[in-house]
Amino acid sequence: MSNETRSPSYPQMSLGKAVDLAAKLYKGIHRASVGNAEAQQIIGYTPRSGSGLAALSALKRFGLMEGRDPHIKLTELALQILEPSDARERAEGIAQAAKKPEMFAEVLESFGGKMPADSAMRAKLVRDRGFTSAGADAFIRSFKETFSFAEREASLFADTPEEIADMIADREDISAATMSRQTTAQAAAATQGVGPHSLSQIQHLPGPGMQQAVFPLAEGPVYLNFPNELSSDGYAELSEYLEIFLRRAARTKGLEEGR
Repeated sequence: MSNETRSPSYPQMSLGKAVDLAAKLYKGIHRASVGNAEAQQIIGYTPRSGSGLAALSALKRFGLMEGRDPHIKLTELALQILEPSDARERAEGIAQAAKKPEMFAEVLESFGGKMPADSAMRAKLVRDRGFTSAGADAFIRSFKETFSFAEREASLFADTPEEIADMIADREDISAATMSRQTTAQAAAATQGVGPHSLSQIQHLPGPGMQQAVFPLAEGPVYLNFPNELSSDGYAELSEYLEIFLRRAARTKGLEEGR
């Protein structure tokens, strides 16, 4: 009998990848139903393989597929994403799918609808939910990629980062008080320049050994990721790069003469 500890179940891929697979399945069967083996073959996996079964499981966890073998098919949510009436409907469907996995919804709710730091998420997963270290790393990667994908889709029509965050965090079981506290915390973080990560910062999160400064402009936030330890030479090079960037931006917008 194996003593290996297994992490709780969650999608073994990001939502972006799952949507791509759903698109392949839609191209192959449209709204018809098929068996597991045929579905796996259509989306590019060896029938009855472990990876193929994991892929189908991910589609179900994201709410993109339903039914039991041999009668599985795409859901109405999948059709909303694949055949939307406009960009907003697609983005709303993707935001809904991102929160379908129970573990994703639990983590999102436990941090007040905000994207937590990797260390905080890891601590919760390992200590409170029994994840292995490797399992926690894989979960964090899938979680962040999923909500980054949802954010990018929302940005196709949303006017501000706040609109994007509101769409992705909009859940009936999060109370108005919780959402109010979340908005207050996000505003404070933006005012201070460096603070807790909001959902609108997902794709800008700094990696290990890095920190982030956020500059809230009227047109939207500017994110600057830089090493925790910056040498004098590094500081000088960074200053030069920023000057180059500002000059290019000024030329692009025709602001050079006003500088």
